Amino acid sequence: MGEAGAISVLAEATANRLRLLQRELGDERSADRSSALAQEVKDAIAKVVPEQRQEFLEELRSRFPTFDGGGMPASDSSPDDVDPLILFDRLASQAGKLSAAEKQAVVERLKEEGFPVGGGGAPSPDPDLMEVGRLLQIGPNAKPDAARAAQLLFILIDFIQKLDQAAWGSWTQIAPESDIRKNASLAKLMGKFIKGELARQQVSQETDRLLRLTASIVVALQRIGPGLFNQYFRPVSPSEIKEEATRGGLLQSKEKQWWAKYEERAAAMDSDSFNAALFAAVARFVKDFFQPGGLPPATEPR
Repeated sequence: MGEAGAISVLAEATANRLRLLQRELGDERSADRSSALAQEVKDAIAKVVPEQRQEFLEELRSRFPTFDGGGMPASDSSPDDVDPLILFDRLASQAGKLSAAEKQAVVERLKEEGFPVGGGGAPSPDPDLMEVGRLLQIGPNAKPDAARAAQLLFILIDFIQKLDQAAWGSWTQIAPESDIRKNASLAKLMGKFIKGELARQQVSQETDRLLRLTASIVVALQRIGPGLFNQYFRPVSPSEIKEEATRGGLLQSKEKQWWAKYEERAAAMDSDSFNAALFAAVARFVKDFFQPGGLPPATEPR
C-alpha cells in the first residue's frame, strides 16, 4: 500500500473511531466529549509524518464533516487543546492568501513570543540528529527528518528486542552450563537510559555483548566445519578402520574384520551425538571469542 493509501486508511479508521466515541459519550458533558474526540485526533496525527499531516486532515474532514481541521471537532473546541503542529499546518495552508506585509507581521509576532525565526535566530541543527545522518551516509548537506528518525527508532528497537531474545535463547540451548550469560533485558536497559537512569556506556556494553554473541555464533558455523568433520567422522574413516581392525585375530578375512569394526563404530553415531558435538564446537568457539583480547582460531583444532 502506498503512502497516499495509508493516509486514507488511517483517516477512515479515525473517522469511524470518532463516530463511535460520539455515541459512547453522548451523555457526557460537551467539554469532556470534545476533549476525548480531540485526543483521538491527536493520537492519529502522531502516526503521520509532518509533511503528510495536512493531507490527513483533509481526508479526515471529508469523512467527518464536523471536524474543523484544528485537532478536534468544531463545537466547544479550546485552543489550549490543539496540537501546536496542527495550528502551524492551518497557518501554513493560508500562506498563499497573505500579503508580504501580513507574512512579515506573522514573523514579528512569532519573534515576540520567543520563536527563533529570522536570520541570526535560526536554530542550529541538532548535533545528535546530524550524527545519525552521518552514520547513515545520507550526504553532508542533507538534514535528517526528526519524525522519520523517530519512526526508524521504533523499527530498530523492535529488531533489537527480537534479536536479543533469539540470540540468547539459542545460546542457552547450545551451552546451558556456560558462564557467558545474558545480564539484563536490553529493552529494560534502553528504557532506563531514556529515563536518564543509566549512562550511555552501560547500554553500549550490553549491546556489545549481544553483537559478540551473534557474530561468534554466525562465524563459528563458517569455521568449525573441517575440524568437526574430522573429529566426528575420523573413527569410521577407512584408514582408521583398517588400522584398528588388523590388530585383531586372523580367523576372519580382513574385509570381514573391517566391516565388523565399521558397524561397531557407526552404531555409536546418530543425530543426537552429532548435535552434541556441533554444540560443543560452537560453545568452544564462542568462549574463545568472548576472551578479553582473544580471537578464535581460524578453524577448530583437528
